[in-house]
Amino acid sequence: AIQQAHFFTADGPFMLLTLATCYAVLTAISSAQLRWYVCTGILLGATAAVRMHGLLLAAVLVVGHCLGGADQGTDRKFKQLRTRLLERHLWLATGTAALVLILLQPFLVTEPNMLWRNELVYDFASAVDIAQGKLLRTWNLVDVHTPRYLHHWVALWPVSVGWPLTGAFILGLGYALRKINLTRGVILLLCALYFVVVGGLHTKLARYLLPLLPFFCLFTADLCSAIYQSPTSLLRKLGIGLTGVLVLYTAIYGLAFTRIYIAEDSRIQAGRWIAEHVAPGSSIGVEGGGFSLQSVINNEQYRQRSLNIGPLIGTRGYWTCGSTISYLQNRLFNHASAPDYIAIIDVNRLRQFTAVPELFPMVAEFYQLLVNEQLGYTLVKRFKEYPKLGSITFVDDSAEPSFLGFDHPAVLVFKRRDQVGVETAWERWRSRIAENPHCADYLLERTVDLIQAGQRSQAQQTLETVLEQYPLVKTADLIDAIVHRDLADAASAQAAFERYKAGYHQGSSHLIPWASGMTLVELGFPDLALILLGDTAGQLATLQPESARSAANSYNQVGDQLYLQGRLEDAQKVYQWSTEIAPGIAAYNQLAFIAYRSAQFSKALILWEHSLELDNTQADIHATIGQIALRHLGDQAKALRHLDKVTQLDPQLGVELADWVAEAKATEPE
Repeated sequence: AIQQAHFFTADGPFMLLTLATCYAVLTAISSAQLRWYVCTGILLGATAAVRMHGLLLAAVLVVGHCLGGADQGTDRKFKQLRTRLLERHLWLATGTAALVLILLQPFLVTEPNMLWRNELVYDFASAVDIAQGKLLRTWNLVDVHTPRYLHHWVALWPVSVGWPLTGAFILGLGYALRKINLTRGVILLLCALYFVVVGGLHTKLARYLLPLLPFFCLFTADLCSAIYQSPTSLLRKLGIGLTGVLVLYTAIYGLAFTRIYIAEDSRIQAGRWIAEHVAPGSSIGVEGGGFSLQSVINNEQYRQRSLNIGPLIGTRGYWTCGSTISYLQNRLFNHASAPDYIAIIDVNRLRQFTAVPELFPMVAEFYQLLVNEQLGYTLVKRFKEYPKLGSITFVDDSAEPSFLGFDHPAVLVFKRRDQVGVETAWERWRSRIAENPHCADYLLERTVDLIQAGQRSQAQQTLETVLEQYPLVKTADLIDAIVHRDLADAASAQAAFERYKAGYHQGSSHLIPWASGMTLVELGFPDLALILLGDTAGQLATLQPESARSAANSYNQVGDQLYLQGRLEDAQKVYQWSTEIAPGIAAYNQLAFIAYRSAQFSKALILWEHSLELDNTQADIHATIGQIALRHLGDQAKALRHLDKVTQLDPQLGVELADWVAEAKATEPE
C-alpha cells in the first residue's frame, strides 16, 4: 500500500476513504444517530469524488440500513423494508453524499458530457475502455491472456502480500461467511461488490486490490483470534503455529521489500555505468514510454535513438510483418548505422509485447531476438534490485509491470558486436517471416502480384485465404475492397472497406493512413497507398493541432519510403499533403530538396524559406539558400543575408563558408 501510494495514483486516498466510510456506515446503522449518517454521507461523497467505484458504498449503506439491528435479534419483516427505505436518516445521508460529490466534482452538473468524452487517453471514457480491454494500450497488453477474477488470487495478491497471507485471506473470507452477522455482512457485501467490478476488468493491476486489503486483513485476524480461543488444545497449538509462520513470513517479505528503497534505483545504476564505460559520442537506442532510460542518459555526451514503438499499438492490424521490420529498422538505423548500444527496461515494452505475439508478431520477435542475442547485440550488463533480507531473496521478475516499473525494474544494456553482423542478423530475420504463423506477408504479396497482372479472380481467391486465416490483418480488407470494386461488386467492396475501417475507433485513427500506406508501399502497391493518403489528407487537416502534427509527421515517413525507392514524384505528393495537414519543417525541406534536384531553384528557395518561417535557427538551411541564391540565381543580397545568419547561428559553419561570403561580397553590385 505504501509502495503504490508513491506513484501519484488515487488508490491511496481511495483506500483510506473506503475504510473510513465503511466504519461510518457500521457506526451509523448500529447507533441510529443522525450525525453518523451525515458523516457517512460526507465520506461517501468524498470517496466517489476520488474514484467512481466509491458509489458502490451507497448500495452498502442502503442494505446495511435496511438490515440494521438484525444482529441484535430484531426480526425485520419484508413488509418493513419500505419503511426503512423512506427513513429520514437514509435520505439525509444519500443527499449529503450527492452534494459533496457535486461540490468536489462540479463538472458532473456543469459539463456532464465531459464524463463521456473519449478524445484523450486521460479521459474518463477512455480510461473505462482501457480498463475493460476495448482499447489496448502498452500497459494492458500483459492482461490479454490472464483470466478474470482468478488472476488476482494466483498472481496479484501473492506478489503484493506473499503466498501465506494470500492463503490466509481465503481462509479468513471463508470464516467470515460461516460466522456472518451484520458487521461481517456489510463488509463482505462491500468486498463482493468491489471485486465483482474490479476483478472482471481486462486490466489487472495490483493497486486495484488496495481497497480490499484492510478488510481481508481484518477477516484474517478474526480467524486467528477464533483459533487462539479454540477449546481444542491441538487446534489451538496448530493455529498458533500457523499464525506464527504467517506473521514471520509476512514480516520478512515486508522488510525485504523496503530494501529496494535504500538501494540505488536500477535506472540510475545503468545511467552511471553508461557514463563510466561507454565512450562519449556513442549512439544508444532507447525506448519511449513511462519507464524509459531517456532521462538518465546525457544527451550532450551520447546520441540517443528513440525506438518509438507506441504508434504500432493503436495501428495494429494495419501493418504486415515486413513493414513492421522496416519501421523498427528505420527507427534504429536512422543514420545508416545501427546504434552502438541498446538499453531497455524489461517492464517497459519487452514483457508487454512478448505476451501477445499474435497481435504484434514482429515486435514480440524483435524483443525475443534481442534478449537472445540474435540481432547482432550482446547483453553486457543487467541491473536489478530484488526484495532481499540477509540471504533471503524474493525473485519477482514475473510480477505485473506497474508493480515493478516504478521502483525496481530490470535494466538490460546490449552492445553491438559489429555493423555487418547486425545487418546480416536483420536480413536473416526478414528472410524468416514466412516461418511465423502470424504473418500473412507471402499471401498478400501474391495477391498484389495477381492484381497487377490483371488476374482479379485469382487475387480474390488468395484474399479469401488471407481473410480466413488472418482476420486481424486489416490491410487485407482494404485490398479486398479494391478487388471487389474492380470486379464491379459494389456491395462487397463497401463491406470490405467497412471492415478495414473497423479499427479506426482505437484512438490512433489519425495514424492508420500512415500504417496502411507504409504497408502498401512495402507490398509493392504504392498507387493504392497514394489514393488512400490523398483521400484522407483533407480529413486529417481538421484534427486538433497535436494530432494533425502527428499525422503530418507520419505522412513524411511514407514520403521517405517512396523517396528511397526512387519514386520522387510520388514522394513529392505525400510531402505536399503533409504540409496541408500541418505545415512542418521536415516536409518543406524534403520538397525543397526534390525541387533542387530538378533544377527548380526558385521553387526550392521558396520552400526552404517556408521552413525557416517555422524555425529560423536552421543554420544548414540558411547556408543552402545562400549558396543557391549566389551560384544559381545571382542574388548576392539574399545570399549575404542568409550567409550572415549562418555565422550568427553556427560560427564554425560560418568559417567554413568564408569563401562563399567573400564571393558574394565581391560580386555584390555597388
